[in-house]
Amino acid sequence: MRATTFGSLWVPLVAVVALTGALASLRPSLATLWGDEGTYVAMAASLARDHDLVFDQVDRDWAETREREAGATVILQRTGAGLTYSKPVVYPLLAAPFYALFGEPGLIVLNGVALLAALIFGWLLLSKRGSGELSALTLLSFIGCGALLPYLLWRVSDLLQFSLVLVALTLVCHGLRRKNGPLWPLWAAALGGGALGLATVMRLPNAALAAAAVAACLLAGRWKRGAAVAGAAVLAFAAATLCGLWLTGSANPYKAERT
Repeated sequence: MRATTFGSLWVPLVAVVALTGALASLRPSLATLWGDEGTYVAMAASLARDHDLVFDQVDRDWAETREREAGATVILQRTGAGLTYSKPVVYPLLAAPFYALFGEPGLIVLNGVALLAALIFGWLLLSKRGSGELSALTLLSFIGCGALLPYLLWRVSDLLQFSLVLVALTLVCHGLRRKNGPLWPLWAAALGGGALGLATVMRLPNAALAAAAVAACLLAGRWKRGAAVAGAAVLAFAAATLCGLWLTGSANPYKAERT
């Protein structure tokens, strides 16, 4: 690829904005909540309201009466704790403070913060490998072709998973290919490992990305770094799983009896 100028970014920028607008127009009204989105919003609301994820009468009233007759459809599970919400707890735990501040749009704010963090780290990684103009074009093409921006309006965990993984891989792997080059501190790599552990709780196949990060460290001869990433990922996974068990009575909501 050859370097470009910032002036030439206007065409792909307009294309990305147009694509985002077209895809965003396809989603239902924000007042409509069902399935995963309804469940995540209801979980964040429940945590902000009464600090638990048990589906009691207050939660039922909220689901049946919100936004006049729009209502909310949620996914529940039966566990030893009773009737509880049936989704991993990492996203609603992070979303609850935003819900308390902004209401239901707070989850969109969380998505925006997560995506912005991912783009900043992506820029830090790319800008070390080429010109600023080329880095901007690559990043713009990536988020445009990947259709990430429309996910801002979907109050589900997908965008947060992407952001955690991109930030984590940057923290862990930045500079690994340079044998004697400077690396980010070991604590930064451990932080990345923790982010990968949280992403794995949200979707178990993300464990493959955590394993790939550890393998990259080991193949580069960075044994301590690999151990820090693996240890932090396991600790974060265990902590989030125990938190879910405490809040919902289920370590894995996908294995419980759902309704």
